[in-house]
Amino acid sequence: MVIETDRLIIRDIELPDGEAFIHMALDGSLNDVGFGKDCSYWMDDWIIEAQNLAREDDPRKNYLAYVIEDKITGSPAGAVGCTFYEDLEKVGITYFIGADFRNNGYASEAIKLYRFYLAQRNQQF
Repeated sequence: MVIETDRLIIRDIELPDGEAFIHMALDGSLNDVGFGKDCSYWMDDWIIEAQNLAREDDPRKNYLAYVIEDKITGSPAGAVGCTFYEDLEKVGITYFIGADFRNNGYASEAIKLYRFYLAQRNQQF
């Protein structure tokens, strides 16, 4: 999947993105999503799992995660995706932004774009 704004690309995750996510985890940016300082040991496995789930493309079955890439730097700025909340029976959007990319409006821009993408696919959330 690839969708874009003027400043961002939301795309499938790739193994080289792991280095940027590991860096974000080291500065504490990913604590809330369970990526601690030891994530370098399992990052490749997580990326492969995320790739497989993206191919299945069923947000009601599993979480989906995509890279938010800054067009200017070409660097991953974070991730956006979705998960199914069984108690609400709805798909909800999930995201994180690395500390180096915060306060630029990237989170809201990525969420709006991804929400539009989901709505086009008739996902209720």
